[in-house]
Amino acid sequence: MKHWSADNRWDERVLEHAEAIAEAEREGAREAAKSGVKEQAAQWKERQEAHRREEWLLREKLLELAREATRRWYECDDKTPTLESIAKLLELASKLGRLASGLGTERTELTGPEGGVLQVEIRTALARVYGAAAEAPPVDVEATVVAVEGKQ
Repeated sequence: MKHWSADNRWDERVLEHAEAIAEAEREGAREAAKSGVKEQAAQWKERQEAHRREEWLLREKLLELAREATRRWYECDDKTPTLESIAKLLELASKLGRLASGLGTERTELTGPEGGVLQVEIRTALARVYGAAAEAPPVDVEATVVAVEGKQ
């Protein structure tokens, strides 16, 4: 029996088989985790889309309300809806519309030392910091394993 075991490498083959099964189990666990993450991402995507639709509908109602308030303001002598309230309605409608359609609601501009728009040239900045080395091609290096005394 030992002779057959040695000739057919049974010990090695059993270990290889066990490793293959363990790898299959690890892969299954990774796929299950990915599937759960994908399901959560899909749920959040649905929630975001529902929220965007709701904001868009609210925006439409606010615009209609602002139009009605503007019409009443022109028709009434006592000017019940104020221009300030109409402006606030329009601002809110605009903000909701921009949020619902994925646009930014605020504009941020960086300025340079003289107050002008800040423009960064990455290559120029790297060349200034590192000199000609920034333009040099990358160098391939091979990794080597080094044994440390007392550790294996």
